[in-house]
Amino acid sequence: MRRPSESDTFVVAIMTYKDAELDPESESTYECFDCGTVVRTSKSNTCPECGAEMRNRRTPIE
Repeated sequence: MRRPSESDTFVVAIMTYKDAELDPESESTYECFDCGTVVRTSKSNTCPECGAEMRNRRTPIE
């Protein structure tokens, strides 16, 4: 296997949440901040179990 040299060209692609395809009608996985319930739906504002706020698991918490 050949070692890379300084003259080699490298392409680095970094995908961020802004690059992710967004289809508002497609289903996504949501997780409850309080009880941890996970649901798969197209829209989820509140948890069906406890009524707390849900987060889309595809969105980083950072």
